[in-house]
Order: sequence, then structure tokens, then C-alpha cells
Amino acid sequence: MIAKFFEFSRIIIVIGGSSLFSLLVPHDPVLLLHYLMPCVVLPLSGLTGIEGLFFSKYTAKSLGREFSPYQYQSAVNNLAVGITGLMVWLANWGLYADAAMMISSLLFITFSACIHTWEAIKTGNKNLKNMMRGIWTIGLLIFFVPVLVQALF
Repeated sequence: MIAKFFEFSRIIIVIGGSSLFSLLVPHDPVLLLHYLMPCVVLPLSGLTGIEGLFFSKYTAKSLGREFSPYQYQSAVNNLAVGITGLMVWLANWGLYADAAMMISSLLFITFSACIHTWEAIKTGNKNLKNMMRGIWTIGLLIFFVPVLVQALF
């Protein structure tokens, strides 16, 4: 139940926030990136860090995995990225800081999707989260990479 709450929260924040800001600032890719960055970094890195740090046993079980104390290191790294993203956004450190935070979180979720997909294929763990992570990530990349490219070039 806890893992589902975090999973749905991530999806709702990313899709809801991204949709809202895409409608509000459709013609300014730099400003759009600034508003989209926390919509990606906070749920994908920050919430994942909180989930992994405080609810790691439930999360592992929801993925059909065994709990590992190593999850805590990954969790605090994700939490650090989420907190840094919030600091960057609140302090308005600019285009390249926004882009770096966005790229960091998109790379994390892409690598995570590769691990989930490989696990689904190699070990036969056909858990719905494993199966959907790759599809979800492709959707994220299709939406956010063009915004990054337009803002930076």
C-alpha cells in the first residue's frame, strides 16, 4: 500500500505538474524547463529517496525483491538529489543548474528502467512495476528531452 502511494504520487506530480506548466508557458523553453525541473526532480529523486529511506522493506516487497541494506545508500543519494533540486529551483540558479538537475534525474530513472527491464527479462520477475518502468521512462524522455534541447540550444 505504501509503495503504491509513492508510485502514484510520482506519476501524478510528474504528469500533473508537467501538463500544467506546459499549458502556462508553452512558448518559452527556458522558463518551461525551470518550472518542469521540480516536477521531475522532486518526485523521481526526492520521493524515491524518502520511500527508500523510510519504507525500503515495503518497496522491495512491492517489486518482488528481497530487502537489502544497500538500498539505504541509494535512498540517501536520491534524497540528496531531490533536496539539491529544490535548492536550485528556489534559489533560481539558472538554466544550466535546472538542466543539470533535470538530466541527473532523467539519467537516474533511465538507468533504473534498464535495471527493472533487465530484471524482468533475466530473472522472470514479471512484477507490473518492473514491466512498466521502461514504458513510463520512454514517455518521460519523449516529453522532457525536447524541452531540454530547446532550452539549451
